Amino acid sequence: MKEFNHSGTSGLITKGKKNETDSRIVLKPFFSRKDYCNNYLRYRLIQGATSLLMINRRNAKALF
Repeated sequence: MKEFNHSGTSGLITKGKKNETDSRIVLKPFFSRKDYCNNYLRYRLIQGATSLLMINRRNAKALF
């Protein structure tokens, strides 16, 4: 995973080896999409937890 994060753009610019550039073009959006999904799920989880705490305001003091 490290090599895609660091050398993603350089692989697109240099077209010496065609297989490496093709694999980087295919795999780079996959990792970014997966990170976006994880961040979105984490955001929804935090949002749902805070909304539950707003409803149960008496229990919020016991939790924190």
